[in-house]
This record gives sequence, C-alpha cells and structure tokens, in this order.
Amino acid sequence: MLTKVTTALLAGAAMLSATVPASAHVKVYVEPGWTQAPACGFSEFIVQVPNERPDPTTRIELDVPPAVTVSTAQPVPGWTTAFTTTKGRITGITWSGQLNPREFQTFAFLAGTPQTPGTLSWNAHQTYQNGEIVNWTGAPGSDTPHSQTIITRAAQPSDCHPRRRT
Repeated sequence: MLTKVTTALLAGAAMLSATVPASAHVKVYVEPGWTQAPACGFSEFIVQVPNERPDPTTRIELDVPPAVTVSTAQPVPGWTTAFTTTKGRITGITWSGQLNPREFQTFAFLAGTPQTPGTLSWNAHQTYQNGEIVNWTGAPGSDTPHSQTIITRAAQPSDCHPRRRT
C-alpha cells in the first residue's frame, strides 16, 4: 500500500513540475526588490541574473525600453559592460563575464523613467558557455517571461525631468 501511495505522489509531483513555468529568470527591479517606479523619476535599476544551468552564463543582453533614458552602469568586477546606441540613445546594455551554475549576479544602472504611467517590458538574452541562448522575451506566465516594471504617476507634475539625450 505504501508503495502505491509513494508512486502516486511522485507521479503527481512530476506532472506538476512539468507544467510550472521557469521561476528563475532575468528580473529588473527598481531599487532592491521593487517592481514599481514613479513617472518622471530617476532611479537605480537592478538586473538580477540567476544561473540554474550546468554551463556558466557568459553574457547578458538587456534591451532598454524606448521610454527609458539610461545614463550610466555600475562596474562589476570580472565583467565588462558595453552599450548599444541608436541615434545617441542607449538602447541596450551587454554584460560579459562568467556566472557559474547555482550562482546569481546583479548588475545596476541609472536611468530616467517615462513621463507617463504604464508598464515597461524588459527583454533580456542570456548566453551560456555552450552557445545556448535563452531569450527572456515572453509574456508574464510563459516559460521565458520578460521582466516588467510598473510606472506610476509622478508625485508632482513639476517632478518631470526633461527628456535626456545620452
């Protein structure tokens, strides 16, 4: 009897784990752990990257949403940072280095938030040493969801920063 119960429990757990989307993925936070930021603000954004694969992560590419104005990125020892620009605007940040299995790394950058409330979607691309690339570009709830930041109303309309050109 105990063997049948154990077998049934294991089968149920296997079915449940097969339907649960990936929980560890590239996430973008405003300040530590926050997923909301006020419009017209200037904040530190933190990119959290876990590695749950057996191969090291060697590259993280973050696509910057059009309404975000990135100014600088914080250096991370052992990693290089490169910026992609289009017409003088930073449209992407790439970090290259090595993130071993079962480790995570955070990368920070400063940026101005949009002038209007809404939702920002952060697409990211995680490259592993074996050449595999995971594109974290899916909708929330998918197996490869992009991170999202909710932009709330500015405290005062006068808080709006002029659109920077970097």
